[in-house]
Amino acid sequence: MIDRHGLTQFGISLTTIRALRKHGDEWVADHYLSSLRLLRFTRGPSDP
Repeated sequence: MIDRHGLTQFGISLTTIRALRKHGDEWVADHYLSSLRLLRFTRGPSDP
C-alpha cells in the first residue's frame, strides 16, 4: 500500500507486526518506501 499509493502515514498494530515478523525482512526490501514519513503503532485488541 505504501509503495503503490505513496502513503506518507501508516498505522499498524503491534499484533500485526508480530505476525509479519515470522516472514522475515525480504518482503520489505522489495518495495519503495521513501514516501513514508510517519509509522504509527496502534493498539490492537490483544496488546497490553
